[in-house]
Amino acid sequence: MVPLSNEEVKGKVLDILKYIDEISRENNIKYSLGGGTLLGAIRHQGFIPWDNDADIMLLRSDYERLIILLKNKAEYKLIVNQFDGSTTNEFPMLFAKLVCKDIKTKSINADADINGGVGVDIFPIDKLPIAKEDIIEFKARSQSLMKKAYKSSIKFYWMSNSLKKKYVKMIIFFPVFLINRLSGSMSKKLAYVNDTFTSNNDNPDAKEVAWLGTFYDEQYNISLFSEYKYYQFENTQLMGIKKANNYLTNLYGDYMSLPPKEKQVAHNFVKFYKVLDKEK
Repeated sequence: MVPLSNEEVKGKVLDILKYIDEISRENNIKYSLGGGTLLGAIRHQGFIPWDNDADIMLLRSDYERLIILLKNKAEYKLIVNQFDGSTTNEFPMLFAKLVCKDIKTKSINADADINGGVGVDIFPIDKLPIAKEDIIEFKARSQSLMKKAYKSSIKFYWMSNSLKKKYVKMIIFFPVFLINRLSGSMSKKLAYVNDTFTSNNDNPDAKEVAWLGTFYDEQYNISLFSEYKYYQFENTQLMGIKKANNYLTNLYGDYMSLPPKEKQVAHNFVKFYKVLDKEK
């Protein structure tokens, strides 16, 4: 295997973004660059210089349409949790990834293979209840269900980027794992979490939406996802919400100011390798 440079990784991620954009244009699907990817488009007209990953986000209805289309394509590998024992253990997430087939990903800390690769994270945005107090209760319940789901897996309840923390968590949280595991498997619990996330999407009066599969506050007024425009991104143009300022200010505050030099580092814990033909 041959290690990939940061620029090579960016090039492959950009190819996938272009591919998603092409499919979205052809099928009238509205997506938006998300998180640091949208920030990069606004501040750098491309990737944040020290980053090499990419996120997009879609309202749940467009997310599900895009996932169906990507499943039937052969160019890249779609990784998505089907909430069965096999796919959940391989990818226990509540979003999807579209990745290169010929790239291997290893953990920097454990040198273990990771199911993923160079690619784009695809996040669904779901509607929330109407009343403020109901939104608070719903988000708290969703996060509680999510925590219990992950604590029911022998593989994931002790996960950490620190080897020392892994061993500490493995011992301290083992009783918690047993309690949660006895009440059902992680795949069944995550299926229920996903059903909970989507339970408000048929309400035409909903005013607030969120990416619920996070422990950060990513709640927005639904009007943010009513208008879109194309932003310059490297050598192409990609779609994003028109009111990017509202979204980015909520996430980052003064997002146009560069962080201190010591914080200009990639926040990933993996390394990427090109798989040679003879290794396939």
